[in-house]
Amino acid sequence: MATLKEIASEAGVSIRTVRRVLNEDACVKPDKVKMVNKVIADIGYVPNLLARGLRNKNTGIIGIIADNLDLEVHVKKLSAVQCELREKGYGVMLGIASGNPDIEEKLVQEYSHFCDGIIFLLASTDQRVKVIKKITKPYVISDSYIKTVHAVSVDRDSGICEAIIAQHEKYRYISFIAATSNVNDRRKLAFEKCVQAAGVVDYNIIYCGGGDFNSGLLASESIISKKDNLLICYNDRVAAGVLKGLYAAGCNVPDDYGVIGFDNDDFTQYACQSISTITQSVDDLAKKTVKLLEHQIKGYKPKKVLSVNTKFISRETTK
Repeated sequence: MATLKEIASEAGVSIRTVRRVLNEDACVKPDKVKMVNKVIADIGYVPNLLARGLRNKNTGIIGIIADNLDLEVHVKKLSAVQCELREKGYGVMLGIASGNPDIEEKLVQEYSHFCDGIIFLLASTDQRVKVIKKITKPYVISDSYIKTVHAVSVDRDSGICEAIIAQHEKYRYISFIAATSNVNDRRKLAFEKCVQAAGVVDYNIIYCGGGDFNSGLLASESIISKKDNLLICYNDRVAAGVLKGLYAAGCNVPDDYGVIGFDNDDFTQYACQSISTITQSVDDLAKKTVKLLEHQIKGYKPKKVLSVNTKFISRETTK
């Protein structure tokens, strides 16, 4: 790898001038900037951002801490955030905590030393928020409802309300297939709020015990006896499991049962019967997440929480 001395020699300038060009010093003459940058490009020099950051107290690196990548939507969010950061000129350090609080805390400590800011792509539990509030670096929790931290929230209400308004009069019953019995589950709370706002009296919540295909398949067994039912599922994988159970029992979709997923996973478009779903814009989430973080890095006083809407996509599993 080339050194500053070699660049200076090739460009016919001093090492100090090369350093000033790399630090984007506006006082360097344009012709010298052009010459130094040409040499840098020709020899493929890559500056050591971390070493420069330790000197300037600014590394240009953002740490991302993700819980896990077991869902397609998590991968999409991570990819969108990374792309947005790189477009803004930041480098990225990624840590996967896999739901382990000790790993999360260790990553927070490491990133607090080496990064300009931290983005959390994980659910904001009370314990996590306690750790996050101790951080002195700029940070953002992506997809959080807690108003006392810097966060971007996903408005599940908007997409679920849109689906209920569009479909509830086409079916006699309406049910939500919940992953857990957690009273604070945001998707279940949004469903309850929206059915009540729409004046729906006969609705039901079915707990399937998880957010995977098999949980949806098992849930279908308790649904089959109640026809003319609109089923809003916790996510697309649960919806796919529900559909498999309905097909196996010879049920008619969407005439007897309407099925709606959540997250707009890619497979929903290409299933034999394309699956209606509720989608969130991961690109919008990424832009607002990075914007909120960057405002903190630059010393602005941004809003604590920004929001991203969801929307209903009607396909072949609803009328």
